[in-house]
Amino acid sequence: MRWQPCSRPGPIPSLVPLTVVGLLLLPAAASGAPLRTLTLAEPANAGMSAARLQTIEDLLRDAVRERRLPGAVVLVARQGKVVFWRAVGDRALIPERRPMNLTTIFDVASLTKVVVTAPLVLQLVEEGRVRLEDPLGRHLPEFQGHPAGRATLRQLLLHTSGLPPGIPREDTSTGPAAVLQAIRRERALHPPGTRYLYSDL
Repeated sequence: MRWQPCSRPGPIPSLVPLTVVGLLLLPAAASGAPLRTLTLAEPANAGMSAARLQTIEDLLRDAVRERRLPGAVVLVARQGKVVFWRAVGDRALIPERRPMNLTTIFDVASLTKVVVTAPLVLQLVEEGRVRLEDPLGRHLPEFQGHPAGRATLRQLLLHTSGLPPGIPREDTSTGPAAVLQAIRRERALHPPGTRYLYSDL
């Protein structure tokens, strides 16, 4: 995958870098665990200043006007209450301008590993549902008997699993099952835990 500079106008291409550990989260997400619902509230009701929050929007609008970024969405919540939620600028510039909105979905690409996957895996550890020393094959039977199946969750999170950096992009286009099959076709580059190699797998 190549980094594409922000100066190139237009929508950001859809990237689907899935992390093997992230696939562990699918059963957890479907388990019916209660979700906390955020409610809308005035900033003062959560002990915050509306005037100070407004400076966030002002700064973002300045950045858009000065062409430092095309657009942004910001949400501030405190004590279970959403006190500030704004969208500024555009989410696409070509072939036509499309404004940002409050529910715009962003592709965080490789940041998914540190912003989503790692915290959720650690939450599962705190709940006692997985252990960092568990081999991947214990939670994804498709990997039992495969070199990747011997790598621990810790090794996957630390990029010491032995897996290659990625899989061909076309193998990510049809969903998680295709991704798992593509990863199973890959050969380990070294034994788990012996070497660091950045990997999207």
